[in-house]
Amino acid sequence: MNYDKEYDVNGIVQFDAAKELLKLLPKNVPRVLDVGCGSGKVTQLIREHTSAERIYAIDQSQQMIVEASNAYPSPTVSYIHSSIEDFDLESIGTLDRTVDLVTSNSSFQWFRDHSAALSNIRNTLSNDGVFVLQTPCKENWCPTIVSLIDDFFAQCYPQLKPHHHFPCMHLEEVDDYRQLFAENGFEVDEIYLKTFEYDLTVEDFLKVFKSGAFKVYSYQDWFDVTLPDGYTEALLQFVANYAKNHNQISISMPRVFAKLRKLYP
Repeated sequence: MNYDKEYDVNGIVQFDAAKELLKLLPKNVPRVLDVGCGSGKVTQLIREHTSAERIYAIDQSQQMIVEASNAYPSPTVSYIHSSIEDFDLESIGTLDRTVDLVTSNSSFQWFRDHSAALSNIRNTLSNDGVFVLQTPCKENWCPTIVSLIDDFFAQCYPQLKPHHHFPCMHLEEVDDYRQLFAENGFEVDEIYLKTFEYDLTVEDFLKVFKSGAFKVYSYQDWFDVTLPDGYTEALLQFVANYAKNHNQISISMPRVFAKLRKLYP
């Protein structure tokens, strides 16, 4: 499968979380930076909610930027291939030097270096700007999928599991996130945990798996040994077989929502 091309259709949980995230966003915001814009679908929600004059939508996947540009073109949105750690308004030739709002919907966990990323977000925000994000939390972030993956490794590739390194940062408690933000120069306006629960059809369960867990458990980057031929196909087949054996699959996914300001100008 092509993770980037299918994300717009598969991101069921991420899109529901984005609708919750909108409740924390201010309106009538001139300049916005959307970090990890993905397919562009959520960027469009942000544009409509904020009535932004300019949105800089960045993603570290070049393919995602292509998908977003094609699916959701807009004269007020600039799609830019960049990680948040490397992003610089000045380098893209804009007259803007700060933004009034930074958003991160289901991308915060993928930041390569959270201290560097948060520092860059602080530097990019105006003094009265806000950073609004939502991110998965808990080590057991989705018990159904975690158990499924444990079974997959145990039954199919027991030798591989010790060589897999979970690539996402999932802190355990809301207070852990509060501490991380304070340590990196942010004060919390609002922060809370919300668990999204679903009873999914076979088709929708496969979509949810492909929208996030597939990337976590199939990319060579997250293993310190070379993946064997046929590994990805075996993973998808195992998940499909699991889904076909259940008429309805219940999942729960806890996510942290936060609205932050600079701790000091």
